Amino acid sequence: MLNKDESDLRCIVYLSTATKPMTNAEIEDLLVSARKFNATQNVTGILFYVDGNFVQYIEGTKDALRKVYQRITGNSIHKGIVQKVNEFIAVRNFPHGFLGSTTMTKYALFKLQEMDARFLKAIIELEHRNLHFYQGIDFR
Repeated sequence: MLNKDESDLRCIVYLSTATKPMTNAEIEDLLVSARKFNATQNVTGILFYVDGNFVQYIEGTKDALRKVYQRITGNSIHKGIVQKVNEFIAVRNFPHGFLGSTTMTKYALFKLQEMDARFLKAIIELEHRNLHFYQGIDFR
């Protein structure tokens, strides 16, 4: 997915609250739309939705992130957007695309709001690794 000069890679992490509870179908529609737009900008990352709250980590070049984040902040699907991280990264954590709808406990979401940027990114990276570990396992 890396296709041009990415010497200015950055990441943004934000928290927000949905304006109304979302169904699984609504979340899937949101993810489909986000994946399409993010792919046009070569922005990758992960989106968590837990009990009406979002936590998102996105990464890409400075200009691409600006466009994607503008789209995010202009979306009426959520409110109370709080940016927790906006910083340089050396390499992508999600080089293969954009993942979403990963589950996270309420406690983890609460703790995210208290943590500094390093720990916040570490939790997201850990969740990403868990996705690879659990891929293909049916938990029903």
